[in-house]
Formats: sequence, structure tokens, C-alpha cells
Amino acid sequence: MSSVFADVKYIPNATVPIIKAICTPAYGGKKLDIAIQDGKHTGPRCVELVAKYLDLYQCLRYLVLPFKQLIYNSQMNDPYQGGLTSYALVLMIVSFLQMKLYNKLTIEAAFPNLGVLFIEFLNWYSNLEYMTTEIRPLRPIMEVGLAPFAMVAPEVPNNSIVVVDPLNSSNNVARATYKFHFLKVEFFNRDRTFSL
Repeated sequence: MSSVFADVKYIPNATVPIIKAICTPAYGGKKLDIAIQDGKHTGPRCVELVAKYLDLYQCLRYLVLPFKQLIYNSQMNDPYQGGLTSYALVLMIVSFLQMKLYNKLTIEAAFPNLGVLFIEFLNWYSNLEYMTTEIRPLRPIMEVGLAPFAMVAPEVPNNSIVVVDPLNSSNNVARATYKFHFLKVEFFNRDRTFSL
């Protein structure tokens, strides 16, 4: 085992206990996160929900990958260090798409302009007042008749963004993202770069 992993850490304070491992250079230095299933683990239900969103919004799969790469390049992909989880990112994209539908803006189902959607997402989230806004994606079975964003008064000032889990409305899946202001600046810079 020591010839495979260069570093192994157990993170018991995570919402779901995690083992983080980094492979040796012989194995490409790959990073692995291994979640330990307990009573709070909702991974399988989250996977089912994301699969339903992928069926409903055909462009979602093509938007997630470049945004995951952008977050990785910005070193904001590790929630243990204040970054954003993949699940939270998917829900943010879903909320953005639902907001367009709520505002009666069309998303071409068969051939969406992914470049335009990418830039609009960057613009939307770089201007979002995230400390007074909750991101509340609707479940796939619901008609987009409610706004997927809600203004709230901040109870305790903090730097995290609120992304409400459609499977559990008391669960903020981005509660560990205390560095979101850095990601917001990254979105703003990318939006300006691509919009020029």
C-alpha cells in the first residue's frame, strides 16, 4: 500500500468522513477522496437526482465539465479548504438554467449555444449577492414556477454561499465554501475575458 500512496489523511470533521489519498508519481500523483458511508451519507440519492437533472436539461453535462475544470484550475475544488463540491456546482448550474426558464427565456433543448450559456453563468454568479441570496434548485418533478433564488437576511455574516439541497431543504451543500468570494472574482475575470 505504501508504494501506491504518497500521502493518506483521514478527515473525521467532514460532514461525511473522508479519506484523502495522493498516489505516488508512479501512479500519476492522482488524488482520491474515499467517503465513508454512515447515517448522514446521501451519495446514492444525490447520484439519482443528478441523473434526473441530466435527462431534463440536455446541456447540463456539457456545462459541468468546463466549470469543474475552471474550479480545479482556480484551486477551489476542495471543500476541506473552502472550495466548492461537484454536487454544489451541479446544483448551481441547474438553478441558473431554471432561472432562465422561470424568466421565460428559452434554452434550446437540442442545440443550445453552450458558449452563451457558459458566459451567462459566469456573469450571473459573478454579480450574485451571495451573502443575501439562497440558491434553491427545484426538484426535476417540479414545474419551474418558482424562482430558484431567494433573497434572505443573513443571520450570521459569513463568507459561504448557500446552495440548498433539493433532497433536504435544511442541508446547505456549500456550507464549507468559505472562499466563495475568490471564486466569484474568478467568474468575473473569466466573464470579462470571454466577453471581450
